[in-house]
Formats: sequence, structure tokens, C-alpha cells
Amino acid sequence: MNLREFTDGVDQNAEEMGKDELKCFIHNIAHKIPEDKRMEFLKLLSNIRESGSVSGGESDLQAAAKRIDEQEIKQEFDRLQCLCRQISSHLLQCR
Repeated sequence: MNLREFTDGVDQNAEEMGKDELKCFIHNIAHKIPEDKRMEFLKLLSNIRESGSVSGGESDLQAAAKRIDEQEIKQEFDRLQCLCRQISSHLLQCR
């Protein structure tokens, strides 16, 4: 299953869940977060809470999720660029 299909399935299920079900789900997911990723998880929750409040409507939530996705994509892109530079540097040293 590709990422798009996965996130669409997650979104569809989340829309059908009540507040208590979502809280239970988040609590269960939190148990699976590795220790070195816990602060990142809390930051993600905080970002959603601060920039995508339910009172702002669904479009605000979608905009907040999009901003977070874009930030994660940029971080991954930066990480991959760094790896590419390291590989290039290593290849030059081996010549």
C-alpha cells in the first residue's frame, strides 16, 4: 500500500471516530513510539493543537496537516541531500 492510499484510509477512519476513540488511539500509538522519538511526537501533537484547532474548522486542520507534511518532507529532503554529499565526498576520497 502506498503512502497516499494509507493516509486516505487513516483520514477516512479518523473522520468516523469520536473524540474518546481518537484519544484512545493516540494513547495506544504513544506506547509504540521509541524513546528517541517521543519529543518529536509531543511536538507534532502540540503543533496540531496550536495551529489546527477543531473550532477553526476542517480546512484549518487540513492546512495544519499540510504544513506539518511539508516540514517533514523538507527535513527528509535535507537529510537525503546531506547523505548524498557524504557519499560524494567519500567517493572523491577513494579515487
